[in-house]
Amino acid sequence: TGQTCSVACAAGHAGGVAELTCGTWGSLTGSPPACTPQVCSNSVPLGRLSSTCDGVTFSSSCTVACASGFRLTVGSSSQQWRCAWDSFDSAVALQGTLPQCEPVP
Repeated sequence: TGQTCSVACAAGHAGGVAELTCGTWGSLTGSPPACTPQVCSNSVPLGRLSSTCDGVTFSSSCTVACASGFRLTVGSSSQQWRCAWDSFDSAVALQGTLPQCEPVP
C-alpha cells in the first residue's frame, strides 16, 4: 500500500518506464508504459535470395526465397524467418534457415 514499482516494456518491445503505485486493496494505479514491437533489420544476404523481411516486427514472420534468375535446389524450399529476441546480443534479430538456390540454366 503506497509502495511504488517500476514497470518497463518486455524484451522485443520499445517504450519507456512507468512508476505504478500499490493501492489499498493490492491494485496497481498509474499508467503502464506505451510499448511497441521493435523492428528487425533485414539481414537476409542479397544476391541469390529475396525476402519479405523489410519492416518485420518482433514475433512476426517473413519469407526468404530465391531471387529472380535463381531456383531452389532439389530438396530445398522457401523458408519462414521470424523476428525474435536474441539474448546474446540483447536485441531483436531475424532467425531462420537459408534456402539453397542455384542459377537458372
